[in-house]
Amino acid sequence: MICQVLWRETLLETNTVLLDVGHAALVYDLDKKGYDSDKSTFTFIETIEAVSTGVSFGYLDDNRMVQYGAVILRTTTFSKIAEGALEFAYKQLGKPYDYPLTSRCNTSEDSAEWYCSELVYASYYSTGLDLCAVNEYGYCMPFDLIKTSKTYFVSISDCVDCILLGKTDGQWQIEVYNMSSSSVTLEYNAKLAFESDAKNWTSSLKDIETVTLKASSYTTVLISTNVFATTAAFSVETDTGRSVTYCNELNNNTLRMSEFKNIITT
Repeated sequence: MICQVLWRETLLETNTVLLDVGHAALVYDLDKKGYDSDKSTFTFIETIEAVSTGVSFGYLDDNRMVQYGAVILRTTTFSKIAEGALEFAYKQLGKPYDYPLTSRCNTSEDSAEWYCSELVYASYYSTGLDLCAVNEYGYCMPFDLIKTSKTYFVSISDCVDCILLGKTDGQWQIEVYNMSSSSVTLEYNAKLAFESDAKNWTSSLKDIETVTLKASSYTTVLISTNVFATTAAFSVETDTGRSVTYCNELNNNTLRMSEFKNIITT
């Protein structure tokens, strides 16, 4: 279950269709009530996000987490900052979507329209927290929310989270985060692998190396290129099986990659 660790968080999707720039949203309500057709009740995690139809409520489930490579970020400041950010975002509901290439990053609650990460940035900016550096073109893009000391990963499963640092001398540098409350043994393939092997952690992975990751810590690993293989593979063994994080579409120019997760039970 993902809802146990979410509290006033920022959702970042790392695998998106349009230019793979990511998507950002604010987690608004962990216990939103809904009703089935038979009038029985259920609860879900509600978000506020700027999408193509405008600023609106959305929802978060396990399928979305997996399909879009979602990671959860928390600010390093206290919760009242996040509460203020949510108040700002709530006031923007119903405003139209604004494509990032048509205007620079706005921070005023009087802004007529928003794109996804702009809304997240402005919501926190309204509380006095300058969440990340606006880039040289005046935009705040979703991945900029990771590239800052003012946010950190929140563990949503036994899977690790990753950030691409770049490529040097044929080796990809990737930061791997263990945001769980206990130390783990991280296994990773020292060469890029094929996606099916990485996802299912098959016996075809012949270049496995290990490193110990303390609770709430990270390390940098080097992954070598490997002919036609394009996927970085990381894994942690658990009591019930194996948790896998695998990353495709590594880009040295944008420092972007698509992140996926898979739980293999035994």
